[in-house]
Amino acid sequence: MARQTKPDQGDPPAYQAAPQDWRFALLAVITMGLLHGLLCRLRFLHGDAIVQVPLVLRELDPSFCPRDFFLNAQDSFSPRHYWIILMGWMGRHVALPQLYLALTILSNTLIALVTYFFADRVVNRGRVAPLVACAIVLAIEGIAPGFAAQLHYRVFVPAALGLPLLLLGLWMALEGRFAVATLAAIIASLMHPLMGIVTGFVALASGGLVALSAAVGGAEDRREQWPAVWRAALSGVALALASWLLWFRHYEQNLIGSELFVDILGRLRAPMLYIPSQFFSVRVIDTVLFLVAAGMSLAWYRAERPDRRPLIRGIIIASVIVLLMQLGGYLFVEVWPVRQWAALQASRFMFIPKWFGIVLIAATISRLWDRARDETGESAGAWIMLAAGGRTHGAGLLVGHLATWLTGRYGAAAAPAQRALALGLGFVAAVMLAAWGGHSQETALLAVLLAAALMLLSLRGWRRLGASIAAVGIISAVIAVNAARPLPVIGDGIAEMAPALDMRDWHSDLVGAADYARTHTAGDALFAGPPERPAFRTLARRALVVDFWSIPFSDSGMLEWYERIQACYAPFDLVMEAPLQMDQNWRSVSHERLAVIAREYGADYALLYVETLTDLPVLYEDATFRIVDLAPLR
Repeated sequence: MARQTKPDQGDPPAYQAAPQDWRFALLAVITMGLLHGLLCRLRFLHGDAIVQVPLVLRELDPSFCPRDFFLNAQDSFSPRHYWIILMGWMGRHVALPQLYLALTILSNTLIALVTYFFADRVVNRGRVAPLVACAIVLAIEGIAPGFAAQLHYRVFVPAALGLPLLLLGLWMALEGRFAVATLAAIIASLMHPLMGIVTGFVALASGGLVALSAAVGGAEDRREQWPAVWRAALSGVALALASWLLWFRHYEQNLIGSELFVDILGRLRAPMLYIPSQFFSVRVIDTVLFLVAAGMSLAWYRAERPDRRPLIRGIIIASVIVLLMQLGGYLFVEVWPVRQWAALQASRFMFIPKWFGIVLIAATISRLWDRARDETGESAGAWIMLAAGGRTHGAGLLVGHLATWLTGRYGAAAAPAQRALALGLGFVAAVMLAAWGGHSQETALLAVLLAAALMLLSLRGWRRLGASIAAVGIISAVIAVNAARPLPVIGDGIAEMAPALDMRDWHSDLVGAADYARTHTAGDALFAGPPERPAFRTLARRALVVDFWSIPFSDSGMLEWYERIQACYAPFDLVMEAPLQMDQNWRSVSHERLAVIAREYGADYALLYVETLTDLPVLYEDATFRIVDLAPLR
C-alpha cells in the first residue's frame, strides 16, 4: 500500500456529495436538542441568570423590590433593554422556570441546526460530518480562555437567543449574502448588543475581504467581485447606522475614564472576561492546542477541496481577526488601557474560530470513519478525537490529529501490532486528558447524542420518527422515575445531568431566611447582605442595598455600584479573589459599618452569617444565616 500523508487522499466513491434530506436533518437535530436539554443539567436561577431574572420580574411587576438600587438603575436605558421587554411579554404567559427551559432548548437546537447546514455546505458529501459537528457543539463546552465563548447554554441568558442568528450571519457573510448577515446581526443585537454588533462587523469584514482579494487578485471572475465588495461596505454602513439608532444614541458614557473603567469592570468585577493575564493558563494552553488541531483539519480540507478556497479564505480571515482582537485585548486593556477596547470583551468572540474549527474537525472525523474499510487503522484517530472532552478538549483533539498524521505518514511501513499499540496509546492519552479535565458528563453526553444521531441515520421512513420519539421518551421516563426513586448505580449520575428548575435547590441555605423575609417584612423593605448572595433578591422578593454580581452598565450606575461595594465590603484588592475578601469582611461586619449602611442607604435589615457577632435584635436564625433589625442604628 502506498504511503499516505493526509487523511483525505483516496476517498471512496461513497464519500461523494449526496442530496441532503431536510426532513432527516430537522428530525436528527431536534432529537439531539431535546436529549441535550434533558441531559446537560439545564439550570434556573444559576450563573448569570441570578442577575437577569430579577430584571424580568421587575418588568412583570413594577412593584417588585421598589427600593433596589440595581433594578432602579435599569429604568434608564441599558444593554438589556429590548431583552427585558421580550422576556416580560413571554413571562406573562408562561412561568419563568418553564419558559427558561423551553428557550434554552430552543436556542441550543437552533444553534445545532445552523451548525448542521453549515457543516453540510462545507463538507457537502454526506450526513455524518454535520451530525458529528452538531453533537460536539451541543455536548462539549470546550475552549473558552476567558470563560465566555459558549456554543451552547445551560443557563438561559440574553446571548442564548442571539447566537443562532450570529452563526447564521457568519455563514451568510462568507457566502457573500451580506444583507442577510446584516439583518441577522441587527436582530441578534437586540438580545445582546455587544455580541450582535461586533460579530456582525467581523462577519462583514471577513466576507468583504474575501471578495476584495478576489477582485484585486487573479481570479477569473474578479470583475464580478467588485459589486460584492461594495455590498459588504454598504452592509457595514447599515449595521453601524442601526447600531447607533438602537443603542449608541441612548448612552451617555462620559463619567468614567479608561483606567477606572478597567479597574471597576475588569480587575474587580469580571477579570476572567476582561483581563487576559487572569485567564487560567490551562484554558489558554488548551485553546492554543485546539487551534493547532483545527489548523491541521483546515489544511487537510484545503488539500481535498481546492474548489472551496473562497470559503476557506473567509474562515481564515475571520479567525485571524478574532485572534488579533485577543492581542488587542491585552495591549489595550492591561498595557495601555482603552475603555472602548476593554468594553469589547475580546475573549467572548473566540466562539467564532471555535465553531469553524469544530466543523472542520467533524469533517476529518467523518473522512476517517468512512475509510475504516481500508485496514490502515486511520479511523482510530477519529475515536481518539471523540474521546477528548472538557477543559482538555483541545489537547485530546490534537492527540487525535497527530495520531492520524503519523498513521497516514508511517502506518504503511509499520507492522499491524505497532500501529495498534501507537493508536491505543493515543486513545488512552485522550481518555486520561478528558478524565483529568473533570468533564466525564460531557463525554457521556457526546456519546448519547452521537449514538442517537447515527441510529437515526441507519433507519428509514417512519422508523426514524418512532426511534426519535422513543429515545426522548425513554430518557424522560428514566429521569422522572429517578427523581421519584433513585435508581441503583446510575441514579446519582442521572440526577447530576437532569434539568434543575427549582431555584430553591440551588440556594438551599438561603431558603429559610428568604422565606422569613418574604412573609414577615414589608414589600418595600431593604436588606444589606453578603456580596455573593444575589439570589436572595429573587427568593425573598426583597431589595438589596448592593451585591457583587448585579452591576448596572451605565456610567452613573457603575460609579454608584462601586461606591456601595466599598461602603459595604471594603477593604478589598482589585484581584480575582476580591469577592472572597468581601465575603470575609461581611462575616465580621461591625455595628459601625452597619450603622453607615442603615443611615446612608436606608437599609431596614441585614442578612448576616450566623457566626457574625451582633447585639442587634435577631428576627430569624438558622444554621447559616440570621436576619437582624437595623432600626436601633438609625
